[in-house]
Amino acid sequence: MRSKRVYSLDCLKAIFILMVVITHFSFTDEQRHRLLAPFWLDLAVPVFMVMTGYTFFLSAERAQISGFLKHFDRSVLGKKLTRVLLPYCICLAAEVLLLFLTGGLDVHALKVSARSVLYSTVFYGGWGPGSYYPLAFLQVLLCAPLLYVSIKKMPLVATVSGLGLAVLYEVFARTYIDDALYRILGFRHLPFVLLGMALYMYEKRLRASYLPHLAAAVGLLFLGATGYLGYSPRLFYRWTSRSLPVALLAFAVVWWALQHESFLARHHRVFRPLCEIGQASYHIFLSQMLFYGPLQALVQKQIWLCNRVGNYRVLPAALLLNCLVGYLWFRAENYLLRRFRAARPA
Repeated sequence: MRSKRVYSLDCLKAIFILMVVITHFSFTDEQRHRLLAPFWLDLAVPVFMVMTGYTFFLSAERAQISGFLKHFDRSVLGKKLTRVLLPYCICLAAEVLLLFLTGGLDVHALKVSARSVLYSTVFYGGWGPGSYYPLAFLQVLLCAPLLYVSIKKMPLVATVSGLGLAVLYEVFARTYIDDALYRILGFRHLPFVLLGMALYMYEKRLRASYLPHLAAAVGLLFLGATGYLGYSPRLFYRWTSRSLPVALLAFAVVWWALQHESFLARHHRVFRPLCEIGQASYHIFLSQMLFYGPLQALVQKQIWLCNRVGNYRVLPAALLLNCLVGYLWFRAENYLLRRFRAARPA
């Protein structure tokens, strides 16, 4: 069992949160196609979900949590919910405020506006790109204990059965779940989390196995066929570049990163800036929701500038701004939470 920070995952989080900021930038479909976006930009959410499964299993083992219900103790679940919900609620409040200030919500029709805010929050998760993610992630956190208990008792059976159930869910969703609901539900992410847990269980055995390479090959072939060879899957047709077959590639990417853990641990001072960005990845994600959502009027000026000088010259500014805001938000929130907990009576 790992006993300290996993530097490789922190670095991987940093790399892929940058991909999130990039993918929501003002690239056209043609530009994304030329940039081979499905092979790296669209891989962000799959990789994050696989890492979620791995770190959930790791934290449960460190805390020596035994039993399904123990995962829902206030001391265990409360901390996880606080880490997700507190910054998310701050983000939502900022979005609503910015929408009022920019005229996106009518201050003279508060009932209509309140209804609009509630609808946008429940069914869309907010206004910015990727707004579904926090609500889907909350669902994943609530379902993860069941996956953990199952895979710990019967690793192979639970993994194979879980992937089979994921396919059946896609069959069911094709007929009975519309795009808006499918987007916000966390069930489509569970096989990614399951593979992350399986990776924790079998990490040592996989070092001498070709399975990660085979998984990567299958994922790459699927992305190549659907993105560039004209293949249209009948089952995984929604968010294809983030669908179940891509979980195999995300699994391989996380496995590959873990193989470099000892090197990154030895040189952790060199990679500290990257690790710091990785630890603040959720807040950077929320920052880009604001940046590309309610602040889109300002972003439109960037898009105009892009047409003059090209995307590639403006993009570094967007990356720097979101990383800086997200990182400072993360540090300030952690500082205030520590002060609050220290001030509470025992």
